[in-house]
Amino acid sequence: MVKAIHIDPVVRATFPDIRVFGIEVEELDRVDIASLTGAFEAGLRRVLVTVDIATIAQHGRIAIWRDAYRKMGLQASEFRSSIEQLLRRAARGGLPQTGIWIVDLYNAASLSHLTPIGGYDAAKVGKREIRVRPLRASDNFDGPSGGGGFRPPLRPGIYGYAVGQDIMCWALNCRDATQTMLGPNSRAAVFLSEAIDSTGAVASRLAIEELGERLAMAGAKVSPSMVQV
Repeated sequence: MVKAIHIDPVVRATFPDIRVFGIEVEELDRVDIASLTGAFEAGLRRVLVTVDIATIAQHGRIAIWRDAYRKMGLQASEFRSSIEQLLRRAARGGLPQTGIWIVDLYNAASLSHLTPIGGYDAAKVGKREIRVRPLRASDNFDGPSGGGGFRPPLRPGIYGYAVGQDIMCWALNCRDATQTMLGPNSRAAVFLSEAIDSTGAVASRLAIEELGERLAMAGAKVSPSMVQV
């Protein structure tokens, strides 16, 4: 069981309205995966009919994250939020597929609610406190294979999720690290969704709630209460 989630005061000073919503899910190996086929398809269709690939950067739910990245000293055209990455791929050809069903499911939930969601292997996170904090040069980030050798800048103005010195996700939701990411054999997961304004907070809460409900109906054991900080 994850110990707690803590948001550093420095992060709150930059993003006064930041909220994090999360759930822990166990017994993923008992899930009826077939029953989840098309789980978020209706929401995804609703989103895609409102999106023009040429103007995605101006979309309200994307623009707010671009501004957030600028506040962290990052070029929004070079480093994109997870929801912008997903939306651009989906607008070009449908929902991105990773081949890992639980990752594809939470990506679909993220897109259908237009809010970032991260998924992490609960066993790899362990009982350590998850902190949203400024990142440091001494932190550990092991990027996914096939990522072109991506080595993110690590400096205090950039924030991310971390357990101890291990980064879980860089730039809040831009890049997950392999040391805590979900894999095909993960049996328990922690799902987190952050928002930096009131509209985003509603979307994040609903996305995490729906993801938990669908997994519970498919056979997983979902934590009885949502984490909110």
